[in-house]
Amino acid sequence: MKNKLVYWILIGLGSVLMLFFFPLGVILSIAFWAYLWVMFFKKKPIFHEEIELQLAKKKLKRLKTLSIVAGLFFIIGIVGIVIHNLQSSLSETHEFLYFFIGIIALYIFILSSIVSLVLFLESRQNLTPPKKH
Repeated sequence: MKNKLVYWILIGLGSVLMLFFFPLGVILSIAFWAYLWVMFFKKKPIFHEEIELQLAKKKLKRLKTLSIVAGLFFIIGIVGIVIHNLQSSLSETHEFLYFFIGIIALYIFILSSIVSLVLFLESRQNLTPPKKH
């Protein structure tokens, strides 16, 4: 019980850190997705070995959906900021619409990464109690 409390406190502090320190949040989110892709391509197990098959399928489906959402919003965020910079350099006026779209999209990318990270870490834990001999 004590270890789970410390575990969830660390996840909560990490989530707050990722949300309020924006560049660090983007970097940590990219690092998490890169780690997940490396695990996937090396065919290492993503979930704990003793997880139920139906639960594993359900969590894998959520993780795939979140990865698609995170990838789309990351691309939207980068494209929005690039368009803002191109438009600002070509004209003397500054249009903040694309900048705000880019920043909001990157925050959604960070949020989806946090949810995916919690889902990933939760499914890596052994939730079955140890067998007593």
